[in-house]
Amino acid sequence: MEDIFKAKEGDCTLEIARKEKVLSDLEQKLLKIDEMFLEDNIAKDSYPLLEKSAQQEYQEVESLIQTLKNTDTNYMKYCRY
Repeated sequence: MEDIFKAKEGDCTLEIARKEKVLSDLEQKLLKIDEMFLEDNIAKDSYPLLEKSAQQEYQEVESLIQTLKNTDTNYMKYCRY
């Protein structure tokens, strides 16, 4: 029975890994936006919008990762009953 639950928990672990990769990509995106701004490759009025959008997306993914990490596994729920 435990093996069945462990197999499903692997899905959660994979999802966390995927989201951490997305987080890493967003960090690179934020650095690229800053770099482009410093090199005057994007307009000054566009910079705050791009940065805010990327930061908001970063925070959403970060929050999702925390939720996935803090969620009780199905096996733990099963053991409580």
